[in-house]
Amino acid sequence: MRLIPLNIQPEWKVLISGSLYYEADPRLRGEDMVEVRLANGLLISCGWYPEGQIDGCYLITVSEGLEFVRSPIELDNINDARQVIETMASHYSQDFYSNSHTSSTENLSEEFVA
Repeated sequence: MRLIPLNIQPEWKVLISGSLYYEADPRLRGEDMVEVRLANGLLISCGWYPEGQIDGCYLITVSEGLEFVRSPIELDNINDARQVIETMASHYSQDFYSNSHTSSTENLSEEFVA
């Protein structure tokens, strides 16, 4: 197993691991790899879905309570997943509750995916 550490900012609270991990055998990849709570209460999660499945992917979600803030992002590459998590955390930490919340988050699908 190879750990892929995240660039964690001091104001983010790590709930599950501070690293993604790459396992050559997808059957050993788990759903709960990373959970980071931002200072504003948003939760960014990433894991391999479906757990242990060869045809799975890294699934990244952003939620507030039980509601998703945006559509989940699915990626095959762990380095892309790391980059997206860091970019999303930085973005959503800045001004999530500004007046432009709805329009700015709905148009981010392409912005986070390399």
